[in-house]
Amino acid sequence: MLQPRIPLRHISSQSRALLPALTRSYAPAAHSLTRSYAQAADSQRHPTHSSPAAPVPTFAPQEQLQSTTAQTGLRRYKPRTPGQRHLIRPINDHLWRGRPLYKLTIAKKGQSRGGRNHTGQIVVRHRGGGAKRRIRLVDFSRWDEGPQVVERIEHDPGRTAHIALVRNLESGQRSYILAADGTRAGDVVQSYRKGLPKDLTDSMGGHIDRGLVASKTAYRGNCLQLGMIPVGTPIFNISLDKESPGTVCRSAGTYGTIMSKGEDEVQKEMVKFLEDQGRSRQAQALDISAFTPDQLAKYEKAAGYVTIRLSSGELRLFDKEAVATIGVASNALHQYAQLGKAGRSRWLGIRPTVRGVAMNACDHPHGGGRGKGKGNNHPSSPWGKPAKSGYKTRPKNKINKMVVQERPRNQGKRRKRHYQSTCLFITIRRSGRAPISGSQPMTLNTTIALPARLEDRNAVRDMVWMEFDSIKVENEYSRQQMASRRQSRKGELRAEAPIPWLRWRSARGEEGQTRKKENFEKVWARATQGAAYITCTFLSGLSQGAGTLDDTTHAAEHLSPGVLAHAGSAETQDLHGRELRPSQDLHSRERRPPQQRVKT
Repeated sequence: MLQPRIPLRHISSQSRALLPALTRSYAPAAHSLTRSYAQAADSQRHPTHSSPAAPVPTFAPQEQLQSTTAQTGLRRYKPRTPGQRHLIRPINDHLWRGRPLYKLTIAKKGQSRGGRNHTGQIVVRHRGGGAKRRIRLVDFSRWDEGPQVVERIEHDPGRTAHIALVRNLESGQRSYILAADGTRAGDVVQSYRKGLPKDLTDSMGGHIDRGLVASKTAYRGNCLQLGMIPVGTPIFNISLDKESPGTVCRSAGTYGTIMSKGEDEVQKEMVKFLEDQGRSRQAQALDISAFTPDQLAKYEKAAGYVTIRLSSGELRLFDKEAVATIGVASNALHQYAQLGKAGRSRWLGIRPTVRGVAMNACDHPHGGGRGKGKGNNHPSSPWGKPAKSGYKTRPKNKINKMVVQERPRNQGKRRKRHYQSTCLFITIRRSGRAPISGSQPMTLNTTIALPARLEDRNAVRDMVWMEFDSIKVENEYSRQQMASRRQSRKGELRAEAPIPWLRWRSARGEEGQTRKKENFEKVWARATQGAAYITCTFLSGLSQGAGTLDDTTHAAEHLSPGVLAHAGSAETQDLHGRELRPSQDLHSRERRPPQQRVKT
């Protein structure tokens, strides 16, 4: 039954005071919705800021002011209309709801060609129309130095990420920059592309300490050189060289991660080379005569790059003097948004896409026929080109030397392969102390490396057997098999898979104990085949109000000394005492040679 709609304009002012739910909680309270171009232009011509009385340190991180109405998440609507049934929008209550700064925009009229080139031919299909908009001039280079305050966060119809209107505290100049995720009005950002400010270097006594510089400059929204950013920091708007603007990781939610720096790797390699030569520690920092000119040139070239992992999974080298912005590109929930109806696609300038099977045979390879299928034809474009993969057009000789590892391509559905176990999981439970009613079990995980020699592994096995009361042995492959067996009723465990097995030490006589120990040794041998690490999980009761240590700490202290004594072995032997090859380790199981058939 449909509910009648109540017109809000007929509600008196007294009644509106009693209806707080009618007010939108996501609407900004500090901004006016009727800001015009003239008001923005007047504020640009006559800035209201005043010069500070005392100089503000440019390197000091300003207090991050968060919006009181800021929310993150997705908003779904009740299907009162068909267009709202599947509509999903990110909640961005911090966005400016007025018009952009007119001085920092240009007209888009005449630049949208509807997917046509200069001759009028369609080069990009499904383009045309769309709402009227203006192009925002975004500063991707960030050459303007000095502290800049974020006045507001705006939506840019020309990109998926949000933009921030910043004002330089020294010159008063305004500009648009890409907003980092979490940036709000009132935050202070700064660009260090031209170098570190003088007051920062003076505070360090003229000597540049990379750790101290990172602690004072590596904040969200700041622009730094890649060589100054700590390893593991997420970055976006990355430039390719020293002079170019940011071109990589500019879409919503994209970022790159600094994996390593060339100068650190070169330093480690040089120290290792000097140690192999038998040089002393004092000579390592000064003696360069041990290296040839070719080696020094190679090290100098390698030290000028930084390795970054992009969102696509590609590992790429960048110049250490190139710049990037700290953080993640804003509007990360854009990928989960759904337009809900076809009209919103037309607002964005996207025209309909007609399926090939709905066309005639003269218009598409999938068209025609008396049925609704494409027939025995491979998926292809209207011009006969394979739609799934296309043709390889990249020359084999022209390889991008900056790419260390290419992004994964053509993954699709992978066939199931034999899962190699690399870690052994053991769940240990000590009896004798029952948990108090109302208490929760305490868990402690300890991961150590298994020794390489078979005798040492057997010593660890015997110690685990003697010290604890109940043991559950399993590995990664058995966990995967058990999970698939629960999902599928017809699924069966493979015969060679180590089945999870729980041993309870009970009073059943000496023969029962011997039989259980033999089974435990068999399960241990199968589970440790190919495993290089062991994870022990201790379960026991947690006594409430007791001032003593619980059983988990006691179990960890009881197991660690004995296990570590055997885990410190550095013998390069496999489980059967054979010598390991340089390219073979415990993570990869040696394949058996194929059996030869004997002719009779």
